[in-house]
Amino acid sequence: MLEALSWFVAIEALGILALPAAFLLFRRLPDRGMTLAKPAALVFFSYLLWVLGLTHIAPNTQLTIIVMLAVAAAPSVFLYRRILTELKDFAREHWPVLVATEVVFIGFFLLWLGIVSEAPAINHTEKPMDLAFVGAVLQSDYFPPEDPWLSGNSISYYYFGHFMVAFLSQLTGMVSSSGYNLGIALVPAMAAMGTFGLVYNLVRLSGGTRTAGMVFGCVAPALVLLAGNLEGAMEFVQLRGWGGEGFWGWLGIKGLTGLEGGSGGFPDGPWWWFRASRVIDTLSGGQSLDYTITEFPMFSFILGDLHPHVMNLPFMVLGLGLCLNLSLSTQRLGLDWLRTHPWEAAAIALFIGSLAFINLWDLPVMAAVLAATALVKAFGDREGNLALAAMDAAVVVLPVLVLAVVMFLPFYDSFDAPTSGLLPLREVNTRPFLLFLVLGPFILITVSFLFRQ
Repeated sequence: MLEALSWFVAIEALGILALPAAFLLFRRLPDRGMTLAKPAALVFFSYLLWVLGLTHIAPNTQLTIIVMLAVAAAPSVFLYRRILTELKDFAREHWPVLVATEVVFIGFFLLWLGIVSEAPAINHTEKPMDLAFVGAVLQSDYFPPEDPWLSGNSISYYYFGHFMVAFLSQLTGMVSSSGYNLGIALVPAMAAMGTFGLVYNLVRLSGGTRTAGMVFGCVAPALVLLAGNLEGAMEFVQLRGWGGEGFWGWLGIKGLTGLEGGSGGFPDGPWWWFRASRVIDTLSGGQSLDYTITEFPMFSFILGDLHPHVMNLPFMVLGLGLCLNLSLSTQRLGLDWLRTHPWEAAAIALFIGSLAFINLWDLPVMAAVLAATALVKAFGDREGNLALAAMDAAVVVLPVLVLAVVMFLPFYDSFDAPTSGLLPLREVNTRPFLLFLVLGPFILITVSFLFRQ
């Protein structure tokens, strides 16, 4: 309990330190970045520690982090004093949103603390690998951390998510195993808070009321973090004894044979829920030919592996918030925008650049979102002139993306990917019905939205 409390206090303190900067950076959003301050602070201060360790300016110790935060408190206090009146007015007018933000964060944090506490062992699936990365960071005096599997070599992996878990563990004086389990609870909590804020902002910007924004904002974390796919419906069909041998053979989900029973509302098998993450498959004689991984957040949190594709969630939302904030700029994009918004450009570069270090696959995705956002905004600013719009967008996006890579060059320098490219999969294909089982909830929501329009 005390460990969870110290972890909670630490992330709240980081959020408070970063709040005035977020308030100014996200000044165009209705929530002024209040829902993004915590993940932004975690990235920023972890990045500072990483740079200090890489350059051997300061060792990776609790004292270093405390001194770093104490130094950061000075500009934070300066910004607080600068925006105090505006901040008070905002809090007075929008206090229900601020309360809802913390309720969502604390609620999801406590929810996953309870779930993790029921199965805290870090001894199966790929948890030991993730724990080893967290431990390697904690045990390193300087960076890059040593590879726990290959002595004398540095980690060749996108480990910044593990680094941030280690950062909070170091700050709170916690062992890696405790930090690991608390990280499993923190990630969905920050993601829930971020998705709440993102949808709230979209509703308010589209003309919705504050109440509507809060209601739909609360629905968003449920859809993103708690909803699954439609494989669960097939589990229900199996428990009811519906469908014959031919149906289950045609369905082709490994382990779902129509024969498994259940004493209650769930199958009796201990790992039945794992099937929902392996829906798309091609079976031949009962053997999987592709066994495609179709994980979703709820599954990943229950499984409890601190994988990059899990830890990236709140930081992807942070990237989307930055893009939304950029789209609302009243100034036309171009060199003048860069000159008048250097801090915003640097922040976009840092936070989007960090995505590659957290989960490499996310950088091209978010870079594409940023480019599309800038192009759409510039297209409107240029009154439909696509050529000029593309030029304006490129003038902003290209330097930002270059800086995003430069800021993390030491990571790229030490990263040796085991893969060398992408190839099409020709031997098997995805059956439409299985694709519908995976994406069905969102397909149905999208179709209903289009009909509503």
